[in-house]
Formats: sequence, C-alpha cells, structure tokens
Amino acid sequence: MHAEPQMKKPFNPILGETFQGSFGNYEIVVEQISHHPPVSAFQIFNPKQKKAPFIDGHFRFEASTGLRKLVGSKKGVI
Repeated sequence: MHAEPQMKKPFNPILGETFQGSFGNYEIVVEQISHHPPVSAFQIFNPKQKKAPFIDGHFRFEASTGLRKLVGSKKGVI
C-alpha cells in the first residue's frame, strides 16, 4: 500500500516556514530549508510511543519543461 499526504492548497513556503499535520497516530512536520533549489526536510513520528518507528529525511523538487511535456520529480534521502 502506498500513501502520500495531499494538501488542499499549494505549498509554496518561504524559507523556514513549516507545515504540521497528523496521519493516524503519527505527527508530520515539514520545513522549507532551501529556496534555490527548493528543499524540504521532514519528520514523521509517534509522540505517544517511545519505541515507535521514526522517519526523517529531505526532498529536492525538480521540474523541467519541453515543447510538449512537463516533468516533475522528487529526489532526496529518507
């Protein structure tokens, strides 16, 4: 099963802006750490359980356009 959080508005933050939310029992925190190139760091954790899985990393978003195409991708480390 693949789940990816979706936002109801465009997330085009300024440097240092954060997004906080929850996914089931887990808390999600995302922060914009670079503007050019745009890089977002994230943490996913369960504050109620000390031994629950903890995920963190960062993504760099890239987009390129051509005469008849638009390509977007995410690159980073988890």
